[in-house]
Order: sequence, then C-alpha cells, then structure tokens
Amino acid sequence: MGAILGILGSAFSGGATGLIGVLLQRVFDWLHVREQTRLEDLKFKNALEMRKLDIEMSKQEWAARLSIASTEAEAKKDVAESEAFAASLIKEPERYSNAAAVTPGQNWLLVLLDLFRGGIRPGLTIYLCVVVTILMKTSTSLVEKEDLTPEEALKMIMLLIDAIIYVWTTCTLWWFGTRNKQVKQPITKVG
Repeated sequence: MGAILGILGSAFSGGATGLIGVLLQRVFDWLHVREQTRLEDLKFKNALEMRKLDIEMSKQEWAARLSIASTEAEAKKDVAESEAFAASLIKEPERYSNAAAVTPGQNWLLVLLDLFRGGIRPGLTIYLCVVVTILMKTSTSLVEKEDLTPEEALKMIMLLIDAIIYVWTTCTLWWFGTRNKQVKQPITKVG
C-alpha cells in the first residue's frame, strides 16, 4: 500500500506541480501580452506625435513658402511700378505736337495739350504756395483780432509753419525730383 500511496502521491504532486506550471505560464503569457499591448500603444502614440510634428512642420513650411511668394510678388509689383514710373519719365519730354501726320488745326490742339502738361507742376506749386500764404495772413489777422491765449497763438503759428514746410518740401521735391534728365547717366557695373 505504501507503493500505491507513493504512486498516488507522486501523481498528485506531479499534477499539482504541472497545474502550478501551467498557471505560472498563463500568468507570464498574460504579462507578456500586456507588455506587448503597452509597447504597441506607445508605438501608436509615438507615430501619432510624429504625424502631428510632420503636420506642424508642413504648416510652417507652407507658411514660409507663402511668405516668400508674397514677398516676391510684392517685389515684382514694386519693380513693375518703378519701371512704369521710369518709362513715364522717359516719355515726359515727348511732345504731342511733334506728330508729322496732323493738320495745322490738330497741331494747334496738340500744342495746347503740351502747354497744359508742362504747366501742371509749376501751376500747382504756385497754387499751393498762394494757399499757404493766404492761410498765414488769415491766421495772423485772427491772432491779432481774437483774444487768444499765448498757447493757442503759438499752436496756430506752429501749425502754419508745419504746413508751409510741408507744402514747400513736397512741391520742391516733386518738381525737381521727378524731372527727366536729358543726358543719360552711364550704367556702372558692380563686381
């Protein structure tokens, strides 16, 4: 009977050890699956963050491209405006009355057009100077007639001085600054 009990004891203890081994294997398998799931979750989150960074970098890249394109377009616009202004200056001394295929009556009208074109700048300059002079005389007579405080009179005089300087500078720079030079300046190469 001792042998039978030994065999049964060995069977039960071996079965219990086998069951414990299976249980431990299942626990380790579960821990392994849980760790794999956690790693996959981390990989997914990392891929998601990388995609967000890619999107942000793409946005910044397109914003930079848009900024560059906008700057280039503005520069091209400025160049075109400068070229148009330069072309108008080149045509400035052109006279309409120099046309060969016009009748004397038509030529007379073209001479009047040339006279009008040539008189715009000096006429406007004289007009603005007269307006500022009238303003100054009117203001000084107001200062003398009205009971103004010294601060009000000084403020009025300073406004007049500012207006005179503004009009004089504008007219002078416009008149002399945009005059077309008859002699072309030599182009110097840099470098």
